[in-house]
Amino acid sequence: MNLGGKRMNLMERITGMITRPKETIEDISENPYIEEAVLIVGITAVFYAISAYLMQSKIIYDYGDIDVSGLETFKLITTVTPIIMALIGVFVMWVIAAGIVHLISVALGGEGKFIQMLVVYGYAYIPIIISTVVGIILMNFVDPITITISST
Repeated sequence: MNLGGKRMNLMERITGMITRPKETIEDISENPYIEEAVLIVGITAVFYAISAYLMQSKIIYDYGDIDVSGLETFKLITTVTPIIMALIGVFVMWVIAAGIVHLISVALGGEGKFIQMLVVYGYAYIPIIISTVVGIILMNFVDPITITISST
């Protein structure tokens, strides 16, 4: 049940996913708000994009004797693509994973609507946000690596 019979607000739900997950998930299931889940998944996507950007900055390509004057577009694509994929991929995987879990639940006799599963699964990203922030912090302590690309 939720706190005192009233609906938890967004901050109570966020902290509840860490401190009281069972009660929080029950409250989310009773009152699913897709906007809140989109916000949480969106925050996760932004942190993933930041992480992808930082990872790109930790990789140095050494082209040796290869003429790289025509590779500016390639460099741009290899820098921007992981960031864009991080932003989009989180949302795509959220919907796919929630759909798979919902289908399995229905096949096993579970009840509920897909939107409920989508919202609950969105809230399940809260621990992922925490681990991603920790990863971003730790990534700042990693030395860059050099990848040598040679024509021979």
